Amino acid sequence: MTKREYSSKEIQALIAQRGLKVTQQRLVILQFMLTRETHPSAEEIHRELVNQYPSLSLGTVYKTLDSLTVSGLLHKVFCVDGIKRYDVNLQPHAHLYCNTTHQIIDFEDSELQKLVWGYLQEKKIQNFQIEGVQLQIQGTIQNPEKAVIIESGVTL
Repeated sequence: MTKREYSSKEIQALIAQRGLKVTQQRLVILQFMLTRETHPSAEEIHRELVNQYPSLSLGTVYKTLDSLTVSGLLHKVFCVDGIKRYDVNLQPHAHLYCNTTHQIIDFEDSELQKLVWGYLQEKKIQNFQIEGVQLQIQGTIQNPEKAVIIESGVTL
């Protein structure tokens, strides 16, 4: 997903369109997420923002992330390291998870998405309504200093 700059008014509109009250906390946290390629945890977000917003508590960050997730502005990403992270990329995609650095990289591949969804539709799992799929591919980035994120996927 290509990042772009969002004005304060655009972020306010995104929040309001989801039926949420526009608050300073929601504005600040959503702006933070919209400008990152990473998948931060609540603790990482708090650590990044607390100097600029000293009254922002970790509890408020968690509550705000929950409301943004429930409203569909963010996705939760569950990782093998047990840390809950957040993703602003709402398009179908997989994640590459580095077992060494714990870095998560978006891997956008429409062919892979079609393959997974086609397989699941063909299997017709009884008594189960599929609402989404989170595919996380685990491995190790061989040369982290040379990893380059590109729009259609990742070059490692």
